[in-house]
Amino acid sequence: MQRIYYHLSHYISHYVAGKEFKGAMSLAGLCLVEHPEDADVIILHEDTSRFSPWIEQYGGKKRLIAYSVWETETLPGSWRKIMQGVDEIWTCSAFSAVSLRKVFQNVSVIPHIVRWAEPTGAAVERIKDKIGFEEDAYYFYTIVDSVNPRKDLKKILQAFARTLHSYPASRLVVKQYRRSVDLSALPHVVSVNEVLNEDEIAALHRVCDCYVSAHHCEAWGLSLSQAMAAGNLVIATGYSGNMEFMNEANSWPVKYTMAPVSPEMCEAAPFFSRDMFWAEADLNHFAYLMGKAARGKVPPELLERARLDMEQYSPARIGALIREALG
Repeated sequence: MQRIYYHLSHYISHYVAGKEFKGAMSLAGLCLVEHPEDADVIILHEDTSRFSPWIEQYGGKKRLIAYSVWETETLPGSWRKIMQGVDEIWTCSAFSAVSLRKVFQNVSVIPHIVRWAEPTGAAVERIKDKIGFEEDAYYFYTIVDSVNPRKDLKKILQAFARTLHSYPASRLVVKQYRRSVDLSALPHVVSVNEVLNEDEIAALHRVCDCYVSAHHCEAWGLSLSQAMAAGNLVIATGYSGNMEFMNEANSWPVKYTMAPVSPEMCEAAPFFSRDMFWAEADLNHFAYLMGKAARGKVPPELLERARLDMEQYSPARIGALIREALG
């Protein structure tokens, strides 16, 4: 049996996804080892810019698989040489695979795991207390790195302001991570800045009603898929990796236009460049859909479809896909 070392990044989205993959691999009966020198296969679930030391040490000696994601259809130029040093690339969505396959032939799509567990009553009560829960309010929510231009929190706030004007019982909960911004001056916007455990994140999905995202591009969108697994409505930009699991039968994709990546994003993350393109969510359509949700116009069958569709991303199924990909 092949011995596998799974290198797990500390970056939050990589860590959460990779932790689930490791659990699925154990469930599939694969042999995971604690040290890379003991492995036949090394899987790097890490930022691509950090692959080089692994390639230098183990390239040609071990089977190197890079779990890599990218959010636009053009791969950063600096990544192209790095990619040639690994044997295979796994990625989370067909969208993310587009740019990778332009420079590397051996690319497999291994979707993220979407696992849902009902929160404890204690976690639900803690979240209700944190957000000042009101029984008669309709709760939009998002989980976002607020200062990352790619997430476009500003557009969510603009769409919510329009919704609040027409539907005063609306509320917006913004769970911020990494670096937070001060939202205290915005009416009926509640900011949650502290770290939440898995049970509390599940409680946030359970307490709130509608997940919103105005992202410019995503390789997948973990919080969107988890919200759907919880049976919640998702209103999100209808572009990029989230369309791997979103469609008009299980969610409300927002219309968009394509535009060059902003100078702010290029400054914040130098791997992005102005020759890349991403989506600009249509503010009018976004606000219209939020207003429709606040009016209670969400078909129950859409929410049930969302929940059922996420079952295909179970640990058992993804573990089987990983086993097959390893050969």
